[in-house]
Amino acid sequence: MSVYTKITENDLSDYLEHYSIGKIIALTGISDGIENTNYLLTTDQGEFIFTIFENIKINDINQYLLFMNHVNEKGLLSPKVMKTHKQELFFTIGDKPSAIIEKLDGASVANPNEKKCGDVGG
Repeated sequence: MSVYTKITENDLSDYLEHYSIGKIIALTGISDGIENTNYLLTTDQGEFIFTIFENIKINDINQYLLFMNHVNEKGLLSPKVMKTHKQELFFTIGDKPSAIIEKLDGASVANPNEKKCGDVGG
């Protein structure tokens, strides 16, 4: 289960004021993943993944999110990290860094193999 930090819709309402992604409709914990807390966030403007980084250094988070946006901007199928009004890639909720990331269609691959990797890499 990858919901280590519990967040309520009320907790998230203030947080979302830093973004231009609309008003919260629903927040649902996601069980996939092993390291971070992940929620499916539905707003009146779409679906996003809300990630709370549990055990990673701030500089590493920034590099990771910069890379995600770089790959997205180069045209590869990679989710875009949403920026705050101040153009920040992440913000804190409580005392933990967190990010809002565009949700892509699809599902996690539990047992990747050579063919599945080839399908992604072209």
